[in-house]
Amino acid sequence: MKLKQIEYVLAVANTGSFSKAASELYVSQPNISSSILALEKELGYDIFNRTNQGISLTVEGNLFLRYATNIIGELKKIDIIAEKSPYRNFSAETMFNHTAISQAFSKLCSHYEDANHLNFSIHSNTSNEILEDIYLGKADVGIILINKITLDTYKNTLPKKALTFEVIENMNLNINIRKGHPLLKNNTLDFKRLHKYPHVSYNYNLISDFPDVFSIGLINPDKMINVNDSNTRGQIIISSNAFGIGCDPHPMTRIHDYIVSVPIPDTKTYLVMISQEKQSQNEELLLFKELLKAELAKLRPNLI
Repeated sequence: MKLKQIEYVLAVANTGSFSKAASELYVSQPNISSSILALEKELGYDIFNRTNQGISLTVEGNLFLRYATNIIGELKKIDIIAEKSPYRNFSAETMFNHTAISQAFSKLCSHYEDANHLNFSIHSNTSNEILEDIYLGKADVGIILINKITLDTYKNTLPKKALTFEVIENMNLNINIRKGHPLLKNNTLDFKRLHKYPHVSYNYNLISDFPDVFSIGLINPDKMINVNDSNTRGQIIISSNAFGIGCDPHPMTRIHDYIVSVPIPDTKTYLVMISQEKQSQNEELLLFKELLKAELAKLRPNLI
């Protein structure tokens, strides 16, 4: 097995294509294909399933990718030993876009901005994909918002995969509407009449890990506005009588001063951080966790 073969496998897995990996690495596709075939023959198992519909990792390939990612990461650290400068590497995946998370990440970047070797990243993903990426070593930490049932499931299943999780914060699930909304009278919110107004949703509201807000009759399925980012949703809420469902707003949220957040009775969510057991004491991860806790402490329901 050669390091170049490992790099080829990682490139193909990340791009989902032999041709795209070849273009990214400036080598020929036949070169990558033959190199990976030789590696598979040496290992005694296939890393990729190859079909007319494309490629996918085999069960063994998933395990190979997990270990290969770690190997390449460690090699980068070896390369800079002579410089006596630590390799600062941190990647996070989050199920939803909350200002507390972006604030914590930006402060982490600021803390390490003078490092000679810095490779930080954060992006959104689904809960299932986050768990898979953490398991495979593609990300250092996953941030997921879940309900009580899913939390209990994680307690039983994640340790079996050598994954750790920690509940960082119990968070309210709120109705978010503009100040001066017709339903806000006498310092109360008439939940029963919410179904008369449009609900503004974006991806994470519909994930099954969330409490089933549809079942409690707050949302009228015939009056839906679907968007793909939180900023657009916020602008719709403050400029109309539509409402959204989300967590307590952060003081740095752009629309914080223009909305009212009212906790939905009997609905609790849990903000959970997930990582590999061996990553639990990673310096960058520990600092990010503390920064995130500090940002979450700033959350307060923007009540009536």
